[in-house]
Amino acid sequence: MKIKAAAIVFVFIGIVAYAAFSAKREFAPAEDLPREAVVYVEFTDLPAFLQLWEKSELRQKYLESENFNSLKRRRLGLKLASRWQEFNEAVGFSLDLETVGGLAEKRAAIGIYDVGKLEFVFIAPVSSEIFTATKFFLNKEQFEEKLLENGTSVFSLDVAADRGRESQKLLFASVKERFVLATSEKLLLQTVNNINGKTNKNRLIDEPSFKSLTENLKPNLVSVWVSQTALNKDYYFKRYWLMPDTNKLKNIRAGIFGISLEEKKVVERRKFLLEKEVNTTKLNPTEMQKMLSFVTSNVSFYRLQTADAKTSVNAIFDCIFDRKIQIAKAEPRNYSPSYSFYDFDDSEERDYEYLDRKFDETIDEAPEDNFKKSKVIEDKSYQSNLQNILQTANPQSVLTLTEPKNLPMPLFAEFRRATVIKTVAPVNQIQLENAVAQAARNRVSLSVSDINLTWKTAGENGLSWRELNLPMLGWEICYAQRGENLIVSNSSNLLRETLAHTEDIQDEKVSAFPIDNLTVIHLKNKNKNFDEIFGKLAGENSNDFFLGNVGSLLETISEIKTIEIEKNINSRYQEEKITFNLEQN
Repeated sequence: MKIKAAAIVFVFIGIVAYAAFSAKREFAPAEDLPREAVVYVEFTDLPAFLQLWEKSELRQKYLESENFNSLKRRRLGLKLASRWQEFNEAVGFSLDLETVGGLAEKRAAIGIYDVGKLEFVFIAPVSSEIFTATKFFLNKEQFEEKLLENGTSVFSLDVAADRGRESQKLLFASVKERFVLATSEKLLLQTVNNINGKTNKNRLIDEPSFKSLTENLKPNLVSVWVSQTALNKDYYFKRYWLMPDTNKLKNIRAGIFGISLEEKKVVERRKFLLEKEVNTTKLNPTEMQKMLSFVTSNVSFYRLQTADAKTSVNAIFDCIFDRKIQIAKAEPRNYSPSYSFYDFDDSEERDYEYLDRKFDETIDEAPEDNFKKSKVIEDKSYQSNLQNILQTANPQSVLTLTEPKNLPMPLFAEFRRATVIKTVAPVNQIQLENAVAQAARNRVSLSVSDINLTWKTAGENGLSWRELNLPMLGWEICYAQRGENLIVSNSSNLLRETLAHTEDIQDEKVSAFPIDNLTVIHLKNKNKNFDEIFGKLAGENSNDFFLGNVGSLLETISEIKTIEIEKNINSRYQEEKITFNLEQN
């Protein structure tokens, strides 16, 4: 009996030990790489991934797109192409996908340690047969061979980097059936020491943020970890790699991204470790179902999120005035020669780009500083007024809808928007109408006394709503109160469609768990909604960005039917799930 009990104990200990070992080995390459990486990318099967990319229609479409041509012309694209060519010339062979795929049997990883210098360490478990078949080993006569004290052969080559302004190295070695490729002698030696177990706490796996994010996590087809704290301080990352303002990333300490292939979909999962704790209310699945019943089939974009009075005010002003209220003191902005999708995102707090000082002084009747100051005070007053009105109604969640609409010539196009706000108590309609009318007057360049804005009741097919027309701007503002929901729109047609759609509730797919935010982009109507608009731009000789860059990117992802983004924040972690649903063949 004692023997049997002892056996059970040993089996239990063995299972626990194996589980602990397996968990640690999930990100095994991170045990060998030095600790100070700013980016880490791991492939569970690098050759298979590259083969998948080579055979995909997406690859061919993207390489032929204007979007890719634009990248090649930008400073970032030129720098990457230049550095790649320098490495090719130094080693005497092409570092193409075939070469890279031949460096690994299956698993492989790369750690990037300096974004500006493109310093990295690549590591992949390989047999001696695979190592001797790599193009690096077959061209070892191009390298200088050095022997380390432990008997490891290191092959080193000097590279004239950055068009000869920098001296960089390219080194490779085979260490305990691992192929190691690095651009720094220091990084290579640290990696060799890690593999041989001669260092302590100098492994990427020991980095607290890495350990926190990879705990109980299995690597995907591709897994990417980033030290956001380090990247936020990096000059090259801020100037060339990143488009938006880094201030939005300050509370992110690190993040990990995983991409996996599922049936008829590609799923990306993101997890961020936050510097400061954030607590949020959640969207209940049942309430989500009710709110999503307002989404019509013509809507190309919608976002559902938890809300308070401030969030609701921003949503209303985005909807009816096409932009957020600018309250905060403007900060100096540095414009890069690069394009960004954020430049065309209504949720970004941006206005026109700066032309020159003389232009602004000429076009503004009032002194610039006084004009800005008075505008900020007025906007802040209108925001505060509307926020107080909504506060008494106690907003719980907000749904924003966008429907692109192509208009007949000679007109152009419009983006119809609607905002649905779920409240605990009804909104005071008289106060709401007065607040919106005052805000509308503030956006007209005429004297306030000359503007007569009157709300009227409108209706059709048993549906009714209130609307305010601004013919001098070609605007209309309308809203309806339906039970616990306030619906505001810049289009009476969209408002009518939204109201009518609630009578026939669709079975929308919603998360089975409470989340903070759901965003869905429908691309099935891309040709209808966007191609005709781009065609008009082409006829008017407009900016090539719209004609080629954005249009070609949409064509590249034409196989994608919808993009769904779920976001959930829980204390020190923010998780996002992005699902790309593909067209059924």
